[in-house]
Amino acid sequence: MFTVLNINRELESLYKAMNNAFNQSNLHQYFRSSQEYPYANVIDKGQGELEIQLPLPGADAQSLDITLEQGKIIVRGKRGSDVPQNAKILRQEREWGEFQRAIELPFRVNADSIKAHFKNGILIIQAIQAEEDKPKRIHIS
Repeated sequence: MFTVLNINRELESLYKAMNNAFNQSNLHQYFRSSQEYPYANVIDKGQGELEIQLPLPGADAQSLDITLEQGKIIVRGKRGSDVPQNAKILRQEREWGEFQRAIELPFRVNADSIKAHFKNGILIIQAIQAEEDKPKRIHIS
């Protein structure tokens, strides 16, 4: 006879078995979330100042490449694994390896104004809006 408690135990057992099989098979690399990596916060700080924040745990500044291409900031890099070589991964939710993220900018920026720094695993990119994109008051004669 099935009871709610028995069904819950069976479902929990099935969940653990499926999760274990999925992690051991390396299939997780083919079923990535639809969310792009790395996650990005794009902040308009006003006065034409833009800031992009990207958390990149496991990366270092030397592995990152940032370019401005056709109105997008492109961030490329590589995150290393901190799992010892002989260790058995029981559950993997954080991936490592190469990545690329294109972030469309809300306005054109002055390429010479772009600055980036990397501290405590967070990449911060700052830029200033291009003068030709700033609003201009038109004088009526």
